[in-house]
Amino acid sequence: MNDMTAIQKLFRADMLRKSRFHDQKGNLVDFRGWIYLPLAYGTVALRFLGWRPGVPWISYRARKVIDQMIRPDCRMVEFGSGMSTLWFAKRCGFVHSIESDPAWFDLVSKHLARLSNVRYEKRTIESYANLDDHPDQSLDFCLIHGAVRSACSRSVVPKIKRGGFIYLDNSDNDMTIPNGDARLAEHTLVNAAKERGGTIRYFVDFVPCNGAPTEGMLVRL
Repeated sequence: MNDMTAIQKLFRADMLRKSRFHDQKGNLVDFRGWIYLPLAYGTVALRFLGWRPGVPWISYRARKVIDQMIRPDCRMVEFGSGMSTLWFAKRCGFVHSIESDPAWFDLVSKHLARLSNVRYEKRTIESYANLDDHPDQSLDFCLIHGAVRSACSRSVVPKIKRGGFIYLDNSDNDMTIPNGDARLAEHTLVNAAKERGGTIRYFVDFVPCNGAPTEGMLVRL
């Protein structure tokens, strides 16, 4: 039965979680993560008033780590655009952002019009993950938080420099679908880290504009 009562929704957020404070893998937000609860709930409330925080809508702690990691000469690809595109454009030398939603693309384009270091593309799903015009090991960072994340993961791995990073948002999704998109994306990145002798760090955390935590994974290759 997929329908939830109001009380169930208040406590669990959705049928895929043990509670509103677990991600979809069943991981509970740790003690340090709880300090971000008021921030997350505050942005949820403000979003109803039409305000959008000008930051990536990913784990608060992951964002802090990424902010310390990226440099002014960083070259990156972003699958899925938004406030994150503006945030990265202020910190990176070059941002290639790829979007599949035409209406969202038109909206975000207005905010990027004056930026010279952003290549912003609207693509169909069929061409969405294609990075053939980027040489292998030419990118420092990739954020995957858009469509077809498994295809994006496979496409970007060879493009990342040694020591570069990939962040997969919502890596706890598709837990009821063994071959779901998020499951395949995580598998691809885990294998890539093993092959290159890299590292993986998971963040179970609250995020802006979301009333329940999600998991994200930061992979260094």
